[in-house]
Order: sequence, then structure tokens, then C-alpha cells
Amino acid sequence: MIKGQLKKDIECIAGYYGFWTQATKLAEEGAELSAALCKMTYLNRRVAKGRRNIRLIAKKKEQAKDDFLKELADVLVVAEGIKFLLEADLFTGAEVSGNMRAKVQRQLERIKEEVLAEEE
Repeated sequence: MIKGQLKKDIECIAGYYGFWTQATKLAEEGAELSAALCKMTYLNRRVAKGRRNIRLIAKKKEQAKDDFLKELADVLVVAEGIKFLLEADLFTGAEVSGNMRAKVQRQLERIKEEVLAEEE
């Protein structure tokens, strides 16, 4: 849970730029997070396969992890701002909450199916 001055600052930024700019920014940050995750996964696989230049790969892997964590923070900051904007708009916020509930239910059903399949 984000609290205090950080929360106020995020809300200030979100309020200044508005929903659509923040939504676009979230898509951009999400793409950057995806790229960072792909790079980190690639480097992890190279280490797992015992490639040469392990020290160089390990260094790149550490940088990739740092990049991933920075991009994750960016996504979470913008998402928190969007959450604030949605809470201020009861109509849109209620729609999004309903969609979130539906998504959670679908995912729980998938997990249940996987668990049942593993038990067979």
C-alpha cells in the first residue's frame, strides 16, 4: 500500500495529466516492463545452459534485473495514479471494478482446472 507523500505526489501527477494520458503512459511502461522481463529471462536461460562468458552474462543479468525492477516501479506508479483517477470517477470506477471481479473469477477457475488436472 502506497502512503504518505509518495501517494500524494502520485495523485498530483495523475490529476495533472488525466486519465487518458496516464492510460497511454501505462501502456508504454508496460511495454518497457515486458522488454525488460524478456531480456532477464533470456539471460537466465543462457546461464542455465552453461554458455561461455558466464561472468559477462552474470553482469548483464544483474543489470537486466535492475532494469526490470525500475520498469516495474514505473508501472506500479502509473497504475496507482490510474487507480486514484478511477476512484474519483464512480461510474467508470464501478465498471472497472466489475471487470476486475470477472477477471479474478476467470483466473480462479483456471487455477481450479489446473489443480484438478494435476490430481488426475
